[in-house]
Amino acid sequence: MEVDRNVAGLALAESGEVQRGDDLPNEAKVDRNVRRHVRFLRRLKFHAFVLYVNTNMLVCSMVFIAWALPRETISGLLGRWKSTERGWKYVFARPASWLVDRIYFWEPDHCVEIYRQESQARKVLYGEPVHWP
Repeated sequence: MEVDRNVAGLALAESGEVQRGDDLPNEAKVDRNVRRHVRFLRRLKFHAFVLYVNTNMLVCSMVFIAWALPRETISGLLGRWKSTERGWKYVFARPASWLVDRIYFWEPDHCVEIYRQESQARKVLYGEPVHWP
């Protein structure tokens, strides 16, 4: 079967042709460079968020070592204390969760929502709900 090289829209690379984009018009080069930088910034933002969550979990496990559950952030701990605990934990969690909710102002009731999401994630990961004595 013979390939028809005159078919419109079919581009066949010949040996020796420049394939790096050096033959592109200037607008296309700028567009390509902008896309490359946007992809880099998205990857950087993703890795920064992962680092933030990991650091948050580490600080939670170090500061609240006696009360933190596995894979729990400070927001999740405060949400759990606010919605399920009584006594000094509830008294501490009310103003602390109010402060954290103001930091994450775009998420209404941030701490309680994070607690619910982390609880659901632990059920998926560990099967049974994790209870701390």
